[in-house]
Amino acid sequence: MEYTFPYRKDNFLYFITHLLLNVQRRYYKAYHTTNENINVTDILTEIHTGILKNTVILFSRIFPLNAKPEEQPEWYRVKQLGGKCTTQLGLNVTHLISKQYKPTRKMKYAKKNQIPLVNEQWLNCSLIYWRKLEIKTFLLSR
Repeated sequence: MEYTFPYRKDNFLYFITHLLLNVQRRYYKAYHTTNENINVTDILTEIHTGILKNTVILFSRIFPLNAKPEEQPEWYRVKQLGGKCTTQLGLNVTHLISKQYKPTRKMKYAKKNQIPLVNEQWLNCSLIYWRKLEIKTFLLSR
């Protein structure tokens, strides 16, 4: 499958600039507060693990049927970005990720409870751009 970015390629520089300014702001805020040497790696880790904070992902039709979800790369990516994954339907689910729209039990539940149905590029692009991206570009068409 060919991977395409839904954003213009020149927007990547904007996102990187935003990230670096965020790192700089946090660095000097911490430095002026503690007057200690601050590790930029710690700041980057804090930003990275906060991207999907307060996000609970339910996957549908992403993993092979016989696979353990917690061993799949998409599951790992969500955890890496500070989000949580679940295999259970529930009101705590904030996003349902799938390759395509099919009227499965999970998708019907998500639609009924107004949980956004997004494609897997939303997760991949959020990882690449270091921010939780708006879902409108990644919504599954019904």
